Amino acid sequence: MKKVIIRWVIAGVNAERRGMRNREGLMLMLFLMAMCLEVKADVLVAWDVTDVDVKADLNMEGAESAYEMEATTMDSHIQRSALSLGFNAPSEAVDIYGFKFPSAIQERSLADAITEGHFIQFVLFAKSGYRFNLSSIEMKGTSGTSGPDDIALMSDVDGFVEGLEIRALTGRQTTTAGSWDTDLSGWGDAIELGASQYQDISSITFRIYGWNSSGTASAGIRSLEGDDLVINGTIEAIPEPAVIGFIGLAGIGALIVRRFMG
Repeated sequence: MKKVIIRWVIAGVNAERRGMRNREGLMLMLFLMAMCLEVKADVLVAWDVTDVDVKADLNMEGAESAYEMEATTMDSHIQRSALSLGFNAPSEAVDIYGFKFPSAIQERSLADAITEGHFIQFVLFAKSGYRFNLSSIEMKGTSGTSGPDDIALMSDVDGFVEGLEIRALTGRQTTTAGSWDTDLSGWGDAIELGASQYQDISSITFRIYGWNSSGTASAGIRSLEGDDLVINGTIEAIPEPAVIGFIGLAGIGALIVRRFMG
C-alpha cells in the first residue's frame, strides 16, 4: 500500500509539471485513491427458505441461537449471518421460516413482545478489517389469518426501543399472504437503510417482532421464487491508520510541489 501512496504523489507531481490546474491534480489523486479501495456492492447476504421446515430441519445443536439458519448467499467479506428465533415457538409450515404462537401466550403490545422475545432475528457480521454500509432490506413474509396482526422491524443500533422502529405494520391478518412483502401488499417498497446509524459498521442485528395473534397460524419469511430475505449494501476494507497518514502526506506533498513550482 505504501508503494501505491508513493505513486499517488508522483502522479500529483507529474500533473503539476504538465501545467494542470490545482483542481485537476486533486481530482486525479482522489480518483486514484478510490481505485485502490476495495468496495463490494449490492447483495451482502440473502436467505432462500424453499423446502425449509424450521421445527424438523434446523438442528439446534451447536447453534448460537434457537433454530438457527445460515444465509444461503453471502458476500466473501462477511464473517457470519444467520436467521434465528427469539423463543421456542417455531413454525410448523414448510417453506416458511418463522414462528407460531397461540393467543394464550401471545402479547398485546410491542413493548410486551420485546420483553418476552417474540421475534425473528437476523444478524450480519463483517470479517475483521471490513465494514459495511447498508442500503435496504427486501423480504417476502406472511401472517396467517390468525397470526400476528402487528409487526415491527427493529435493530440493535437503535437499541430495540419502542418508538425507534425502522418500519411497522398493522392489520396483517386481513391481508394474509404477502402481508410482509416489500411491495404494495406489505411494506410498500424496499425498506431503506440510508440513515447514518446503518453506515460504517461491522455488525448489526435485526428483529421482526409480532404481536396480537388470535390463533395458531404461522408467520414469517415465506418461500417464493429466488431469495426471500435480502440485505443490500456495500462492504469495504477499513484503511489502516498508517495508510491514512500517508494519504495526508501525499496531499501535503502535492501542495508543496505546487507552491515551489508556481
